[in-house]
Amino acid sequence: MKEGEPVLGGPQANPGSTAPSKAFGPQSAGLNSGLPQMPTGNLTSQPPAPIYRASQFSAFSNNSMATPQPGALFSSPNTSAPQSNAPASLPSSQPQQPPMRPQIITDDHPVILDSGKKKHRAATLATILIIALSTIVVAIVIILNQKASASFAENVQSLYESLDWLSHTSQCPRLAMELDNIYYTDEEYKVFADNCRNNASRIEWLITALDNRGDQEFRNIYAILVPSVRSSVVFGDNLEQEIALYADWHEFILNTQSVAPLVYDDDIEDAAAPLINSSNIVLKEFGEQWLQKQLELRFWQANVEIFPDNIKSQELLSVAKLNLQEFTANHTPDIIGMTKIGSKQDNPELRSALFELKSYIKENL
Repeated sequence: MKEGEPVLGGPQANPGSTAPSKAFGPQSAGLNSGLPQMPTGNLTSQPPAPIYRASQFSAFSNNSMATPQPGALFSSPNTSAPQSNAPASLPSSQPQQPPMRPQIITDDHPVILDSGKKKHRAATLATILIIALSTIVVAIVIILNQKASASFAENVQSLYESLDWLSHTSQCPRLAMELDNIYYTDEEYKVFADNCRNNASRIEWLITALDNRGDQEFRNIYAILVPSVRSSVVFGDNLEQEIALYADWHEFILNTQSVAPLVYDDDIEDAAAPLINSSNIVLKEFGEQWLQKQLELRFWQANVEIFPDNIKSQELLSVAKLNLQEFTANHTPDIIGMTKIGSKQDNPELRSALFELKSYIKENL
């Protein structure tokens, strides 16, 4: 090879250069034929071109640009002047970190937080939750305490009013007052019985609700009040038994209004049925004797109707009438006296306890 001749497959040397030309890459023409060649001019006047990798450019990180053609980044080799430095648009020779792309949150690629951030976030959420729950609990306790205080005051006031009313009258005043009143039907009279039950149930419920409530002063009053109430007021099964006496007697009084001189024996038996079927032995015996005397009177009435001139029949009729009148006057049961719900109960201990309760209400509630 002669000096100054161009290397086969390589670029032309500068005409004015006396330095031997050197090929860039393998010396074989066959190997160099398909590769880009570097200029072979005055190599001592410029530094060797740096080698760049596609991964250093953000444009190549996503294959968004086409791969550059060989030799596209270099100047033409047939220049007579020395080549200038590397283009300013090219990055420096030091490798640079490609810019971070914004992360897109998807279901397939969830955000993975750092463990420290997870712990901090969990602690923050736990603190907020504890504060919220504590606030709710405190609010509930305050509301319940307010309701309990209001409920206690209302119950004490209601108990006093109910017992004070009983201290001035009977437990079931209308039931006793209208016992013999024929102008009240059975259904109307049962309303008085229901009111009596409701009042007793209300008092019993208040006594139970106020047990172990309030301060020590109220508990001392309560300890005296409750026994006196139970000795004066009838509750439960005993109350039902006494109400039944009033109901049976009132029904009997209404039935006797249908008994007339010309009635049949069956009508008289139906009139006495409420007393005969009563569970109270006094009412039962009175009903049986009343029925017997009524049937006897009915017999002589019929006899006089058939034989109006029969003096003996008239005398016996007069005796039957007198016997019924005497029996009714002397043996009619005293329903009010037999029961506690129909009469006023004079209980000094109850009056004293009510006075103490009234003072407590004025001073504390």
